[in-house]
Amino acid sequence: ADAGWSPDFPTSAQDALRLYINESGDARIDGVLGITTYTIDELLKVTGPISVPEYDVTIASGETTLKVLQLTRAPRKPGEDAKAFLSVFADRLFSTLLALPPARWGDIIGAAGTFGQEHLLVAWFHDATDEAFTADGGFGGAIRQDQGDFVYPVDSNVASPSKLNAWTTRTMDLSVQIDAVGNARNTLAVTWENRVNTPDGAPYRAMTNVGGSILGMYFRLLVPERSRIEAVSGGGLAPVTDPAVVEDEAGRMAIGTYLQVPPGQTSLTYTWTSPYAATVDTTGGTYRLTIQAQPGMLPGPLDITIRVPDGYRITAASPGLTVAGGVATLATAFDRDIVVGVQYAQ
Repeated sequence: ADAGWSPDFPTSAQDALRLYINESGDARIDGVLGITTYTIDELLKVTGPISVPEYDVTIASGETTLKVLQLTRAPRKPGEDAKAFLSVFADRLFSTLLALPPARWGDIIGAAGTFGQEHLLVAWFHDATDEAFTADGGFGGAIRQDQGDFVYPVDSNVASPSKLNAWTTRTMDLSVQIDAVGNARNTLAVTWENRVNTPDGAPYRAMTNVGGSILGMYFRLLVPERSRIEAVSGGGLAPVTDPAVVEDEAGRMAIGTYLQVPPGQTSLTYTWTSPYAATVDTTGGTYRLTIQAQPGMLPGPLDITIRVPDGYRITAASPGLTVAGGVATLATAFDRDIVVGVQYAQ
């Protein structure tokens, strides 16, 4: 729980390894893997439901998050390890995977593309060759350093007993206005919907030791270095008018804000300018935008609008973008990294 703070997985992985070695004394470790309950859901599509007779439970794909929470929020007996179920379940899951006949191995290989694209599996290794292979395959989880404009929204649940992020959806709307010299003025509107009091939240409300109904959120937005913050507004129980923190994070500028997300909707809007995000010349310019997806996040709607300078029109655009004159738009599910671009001329 204390190792996953950095949105840069190589940094978090090495923190996890350092803490584990300090506690266990075992330094014979090649690397660190990061998975989520949604990763296990994908594996269960291949294996089928896994039964754990010791706990009188069977877990099928789509049930992992809820059933694991129900079985780990409190020990069944005084003094019992509340997380003991995880070890027993993991043993049965991996035993089942290893016992699959060769004819089923292709199913796992086919799922690997989903694991990489949707960041359901990330990895870091001591060995530089292994680490480079992992990163090249899309499993590195590092903060991307693509050229051009960059946006990486990161949610962190900082109310430690709460697991409300699993019952909270996120909708985002990003609007980009490019000026004549290539600066990009960005406005990102984020809306969280805490669904704890809806019928979907009933199983959560029935659990013990889950920390109430308010999600404690620390939201970070990673943008290009030397970006200029224009405005921050919104908030939940209390209004937010300024960022709490502005700092460097793995080659990007991180803008951090604390807010509480009570049941219902809570919104936050950031406006900032990315310097020289587009490459321009006397005839026009080229703009490239990378939006990085956070591992472990539930996918939610993302709308993107890109406007080129007045007097210019878009002459080429990435597949999926809808173009009308000087405006390009995209409506998508934010379940993986998105890279889009436009070229424009007078």
